[in-house]
Amino acid sequence: MAAGEFATLPEPLVEMLLIGPVAETARRWLAGVPGIDLGQAARVLPDRIWRSLAPD
Repeated sequence: MAAGEFATLPEPLVEMLLIGPVAETARRWLAGVPGIDLGQAARVLPDRIWRSLAPD
């Protein structure tokens, strides 16, 4: 954050943006929710997560 590589956010918000999508995808997959494709999630989520942490 100090280097400007990430958005300046409180640490709990960074954690939510970083871990939240992965944890929720895993939770739904483990619960057997139809339509959860872990391969697709692995391809799509990383770029979208990093964009959510990009500086303004």
